[in-house]
Amino acid sequence: MSEGNAGRSALQILGDGLRLYRRHFRSLVAIMAPPLLLSLVFFLAVPSGPEPDGGEAASLWRSAPLAVLQLLDLFLFLLAPAAVVVAAATAAAGGPPGFRTSYGRAWKAGWKLLGCYLLCWLIVGLGWLFFALPGLVAAVYLAFALPSVAVEGQGPWRALRRSAGLVSGRFWPTAGRLLLYLLLFFVTGLSLNLLLAGVASLLGFPEPLLVMIWRGGDAVATASGFSAQFLQSAAVGNVVNTLVSLLLLPAFLVLLVLLYLDLRIRKEGLDQATLAAELAR
Repeated sequence: MSEGNAGRSALQILGDGLRLYRRHFRSLVAIMAPPLLLSLVFFLAVPSGPEPDGGEAASLWRSAPLAVLQLLDLFLFLLAPAAVVVAAATAAAGGPPGFRTSYGRAWKAGWKLLGCYLLCWLIVGLGWLFFALPGLVAAVYLAFALPSVAVEGQGPWRALRRSAGLVSGRFWPTAGRLLLYLLLFFVTGLSLNLLLAGVASLLGFPEPLLVMIWRGGDAVATASGFSAQFLQSAAVGNVVNTLVSLLLLPAFLVLLVLLYLDLRIRKEGLDQATLAAELAR
């Protein structure tokens, strides 16, 4: 973190973020892993073809555990980004980002996080529904609602107001930085997907589904369900997408946290001691 009220440039924040991510790579990836891996296991484990008829009781017996797993996965997707934000902020404050402490803080803010997500989706979604531009503006102003909840413990409405207050007066620089980082991660994600797809093909696995469709492959549904080629390609595609998401999502959240901290440094003179005290509450 910079001293006083001196902010960092977009490239400086990018460099700081990559160094922090590299230094704490295993911890950050481990924190983001549970929902992504559970989704992958769920996809690979659920049969996609017709099942033998065992009656209503047997069908309920099979579907109940899957419903529980889906709810657990949704719950983890609620907590995991907040836990990564806590870990990144802890690292920026000079502390060690721990799995249990990060998830513990996210767990305590569970209802606040849920309310924050719902309000953000509602406001941004309404903006996109009527006109694209209001949705984009709302997305920028509310970009730091998650760190406001996870780091400062703000409630849903306060987090939205807090985020908008931080962005106020620096809308265009903030929008430009977010756009730059999103484009960077889009290009990196696409490149990694193609690279891993090539590696999978060299190892004898089918092409990922999107690659196969793009190349005009036979990805069709039959009368008894999806074709074997379709299912195999979908499975490989899900594995590849999970690996790419596991690498890139924590890195993007690190940059989001550093942007949030940069705005607080510029406007409030935030220092490491103050940040550490907030995380200790």
